[in-house]
This record gives sequence, structure tokens and C-alpha cells, in this order.
Amino acid sequence: MRTARRAVIVGACVVTLGIVVGVWQPWVDRTPFTAYEVGVVPGENADDGPTPGSCVPRMGPQKIVIYDEDGTKLAQAVEPRQGKWLSGDFKQFAGDCMIVTAVRDVPGGKGTYLRQWAGRSRDPFPEQDLRRSRQERIDAWKTMEKARDGAH
Repeated sequence: MRTARRAVIVGACVVTLGIVVGVWQPWVDRTPFTAYEVGVVPGENADDGPTPGSCVPRMGPQKIVIYDEDGTKLAQAVEPRQGKWLSGDFKQFAGDCMIVTAVRDVPGGKGTYLRQWAGRSRDPFPEQDLRRSRQERIDAWKTMEKARDGAH
């Protein structure tokens, strides 16, 4: 009888521990992070900025909003007014204006996020991509190709 009771207690503890670990998910990185959004404006839609090598898009700064999958707003930022003219390293985008926006304090651990730029549709974006460094996001444009219609 005593062995059976001990087995029930041990079994209950194991089940409880399994539930706690399953809900808590200690392997998930929940630390807030900064997501870097990088956009490119065609050179004909930007002017020279106040400093050498800088550019200013004519359309003005746009808002970037990050949501969770349920549509709850998590973080937002407004694009900086000034960007950087792209060099030949960016191949098809050389001569275009790059804007890098830091969206700070995005809560971690959501898996997939919805990203919205300038009030347009909300596009799904995996956390691992949102967590990429500023430089990784910039360097990705060096190997990208322009869409056939010239859109960025």
C-alpha cells in the first residue's frame, strides 16, 4: 500500500513538472529585442541629405508597427528622416536611398510576428529574422534583386 501511494505521489510530481516546463518553455528567449527594418527608396524618389552620402526620401517618414499573431500591438517606430545612398556593393540598388529603422523593445518569445509598414497589410515575419542584427539586415540587400516592376 505504501509503495503504491509513493508511486502515485511521484507520478503526480512528474506530471506537474512536465506541465510547468511545457507552459514555461525555458528554452524560449523571451528577452525584449530591437528589430531592424531596412527599406530602400528608388533614387529618383529621394534627394541629397544634409551630410555627404546621405539622402532624404520625398515621401516622408513612415510608421512601422509589430504585432503578435493575435493582432496585439507590441512595438512601433517611425522611420528616420535621413538615409544613406547605396554604393555599387548593393548591385541593382546602387544609387538608391536606404533607410534603417530600429523598432525597440519588441517582446521576445512570440515565434511569428506581424509586421506592418505605412498602414499597409500585416505580413507574417518569423522571430529569428526579426532578431537579425542591423548589419545582417543591411547586407541582405547586397544580394537581393529588384522586382521586375522596379518595386523594392
